[in-house]
Order: sequence, then structure tokens, then C-alpha cells
Amino acid sequence: MTRVNVTHELRRSIYWDFEIVCTEALRRSPFGWPAPHPFSPSSIPSVSPADMPNTPIVILESRFHHIKALLARLRLDSSARLVVLVDKDGQQIAVHGELGDLDTTSLASLAAGNVAATGGMAKLIGENEFPTLSHEGEKESIHICVIGRVLLLVVFDDRSSLGLVKLRSKQLSQELARVFVEIEQESAVARANSSLPFNGITDEEIDSLFSPA
Repeated sequence: MTRVNVTHELRRSIYWDFEIVCTEALRRSPFGWPAPHPFSPSSIPSVSPADMPNTPIVILESRFHHIKALLARLRLDSSARLVVLVDKDGQQIAVHGELGDLDTTSLASLAAGNVAATGGMAKLIGENEFPTLSHEGEKESIHICVIGRVLLLVVFDDRSSLGLVKLRSKQLSQELARVFVEIEQESAVARANSSLPFNGITDEEIDSLFSPA
């Protein structure tokens, strides 16, 4: 059996998918892992917006499906080809639309680098960051909306217009911002409970998944 080399990016993807898929299942797992305490507003530690981009988050399965539904609605309302949600580190969170042969992993990474570079220019002129970026091409265009720690990417063609995409993205960004504030709060509770068994997973254990039996 040929060994599969696990790249850093693939490891990050595995961790991310593992967290999304497993977190809901852990609540009812028969394997003896302790279940998180019931979620309630009184159990939510305060979360500073300045800390959000630097703290790890766990997206519950129900939250992930909600995010996917929001992306699907944006794509429909804006007549876009593709909608992608990524974090500022360039990690893809969710995608919806016409993928074709587009490498969304590379797109996510390049978009994050683009936002970081323009953020440097923004600081030079006294701004914290530019909340939106747009790149218009002859056939395809991209609009990027910065929402806290995440980036909303909309890829569109002549079936839509930049004005429509900007309008619909701005409307949806407010709802996405609320969702991620709640995700941050839930993640803070999970970290405080220290009840997630995959926190200690090592690169060697990930490698073993791809090793010959």
C-alpha cells in the first residue's frame, strides 16, 4: 500500500472536519467521554472581540449547517457563481455553489493573504482595515467582505453585478457576525470545560490514519 503524505494544510483540514463532525456526537457518546455542561447564557465567559482572531473555535454540526444555509441564500440572492467562507489564516470553513475545477483551498489562502496585505496599506493611511475588497475581471469577479475573524468571498460573473453582490453581502454579513459571536462563546465554554477529547491529538496520530495496517 502506498503511503499518503499528509501536508500541513491537510492536517488542518482533518482537524477542522473532525471537530465539526464529532462535537455533536460527543454529547451522546457511549464511550465514556464526559459530556459538556448544558449551554446557557449564564455559563458564557465574556469574549473580547480583540481576542477572537487568536483563539481556536469549535463549530458544532448544527452551526455548520446554519452557515451553509446562509451561504446558499447569499448565492441565490446575489446570483453569484460561488460563495466561500474562510478564516483570516486562509483555512476554508464552508463553500456553496459551482465549484467546477476551481481550487477553493488555494483561493481561500490567497484571499487571506490579499486581506492581510491590504490591511497593511490601510494602517498606513490611518485605517484599521478595509472592510471590503473587490477584484473585477472580464468574465469573473471576486468580492471579499471582512467579518471579524472570517472572510466572505463571493465569485460572480455577468449573471450578477458588483452592486448587487455588495448589497447582499452586506446584509448577510450582519447575520454571520452574530453567528460567529455565538460560536466564540460556545467555544469558550468548551475550552473551560476541557471536555473535548481531540484536543490532544498529535500529528503522529493523524499520520497513522494513512499508514498501512
